[in-house]
Amino acid sequence: MQHLSLKLSEIADTFMQVLAPDIVPFPSLISLTLESFYLYDDDVLFRGNSASLEQLYILIDRDTVLKLNRLGVFKNRVKALRNVYLSEEYDTEDLSRTLKAELDTFLCDLMCTVHKVVSGTVSTTKYLVEASQPQHDFKNIKSLDTSDSPLSLHDTMCLLMALPALTILKCGTNGLGSGFAHVSMDELPDYITSSYNEAGRFLNAWKVTSFNSESQSLDVEYVMLLALACPNSADFYKSFTN
Repeated sequence: MQHLSLKLSEIADTFMQVLAPDIVPFPSLISLTLESFYLYDDDVLFRGNSASLEQLYILIDRDTVLKLNRLGVFKNRVKALRNVYLSEEYDTEDLSRTLKAELDTFLCDLMCTVHKVVSGTVSTTKYLVEASQPQHDFKNIKSLDTSDSPLSLHDTMCLLMALPALTILKCGTNGLGSGFAHVSMDELPDYITSSYNEAGRFLNAWKVTSFNSESQSLDVEYVMLLALACPNSADFYKSFTN
């Protein structure tokens, strides 16, 4: 089997009960979709397929983060993983407050070999921004899509600094961000070009989605300042959600 999608916990529980700990059920798995949280106490779904697993859709919650960290599923094991889709059920706890260190470890181990990341919720985008530090190993990510959740310009710049290989960025706008509150608007262009001169060096395509068509002045500021920071970008597209 090369493609596996698990949606129902009842199916997953039954599946788990018939497997011995030493069985490798999916040695050639290419794509894994987990539309429920990780329910197992071992690495059964990831066992023996580190050289073939290329695509992963995963829901993030406390148990998933703690279990997969404990099992070391992503730490130097998913060598072929290139595409990751992050999601989360609504109304779950803010893991960036309650599980910060474990969450950062989870994301950094997961992203080590990944080229394309899609963040499907506001929370997962927040987690990604907070885990994206220049010292963390996000160096292989070439495409990032956070279109379903807005980013401030400050968060966007932080991501660009942490993702030096990024060539494609899709994101929503959310103003300039509190991280620039200490800089006046007159000084901001020079501040961005001097402080973030290493950001977006290879960015050549970006799509900005506005979540509020009435805030076009802020969107223009966002776009112009991002363009200053990423002068090599050749392809730009802007759209509105409403």
